Amino acid sequence: RPRFYALGSGAGRSVVLAAMMGFQATGWELLEGVHTIGATLADRAELAGATEVMEHAELRHGNLLDADLRDAEAVMISTLCFGELLMAKTLCHLARQLPVGCKVLTLKKALPPSPLFEVKEKFQLAMTWGTCEVLLSERTAVLALEPTVDRGPRVQTRWRHVTALATGPRAAEITTRNHPATV
Repeated sequence: RPRFYALGSGAGRSVVLAAMMGFQATGWELLEGVHTIGATLADRAELAGATEVMEHAELRHGNLLDADLRDAEAVMISTLCFGELLMAKTLCHLARQLPVGCKVLTLKKALPPSPLFEVKEKFQLAMTWGTCEVLLSERTAVLALEPTVDRGPRVQTRWRHVTALATGPRAAEITTRNHPATV
């Protein structure tokens, strides 16, 4: 099954829906109370006979920046409440983890500017709480740039160009060059 991750998964509706659509789905939610509601609903779904679907849906309580996303094919990020610092940290995490070709859906806010992700589509989607702009991005480049977050008067994501020596005993050495991209 392809892998789907929901970061800021709330009560887990998107996770269950992705599992129903054939994904192995995992949701990460930081707010303990919201995660507990999702876990309770998942238990009820299993008791109601949705065991097969729930075998492919997992809800985790924790920080999305701790999520291992290296096998992701699709990621949905509920960025509604994200400030610019969390958006920048999220971008750095995605840049380090996501494979090329991975699709990323963000709600309301686009990922900060990056040479590694390209916005492919924008559309409006009806949610239970109202209409929301959804942005579909795709990981389009390999990590030849290493992201770092600077907290100054403005949050910035700086991309350090990383070049590894391909062969020989010094293959692990790298050189860097700064590429600032203001968020």
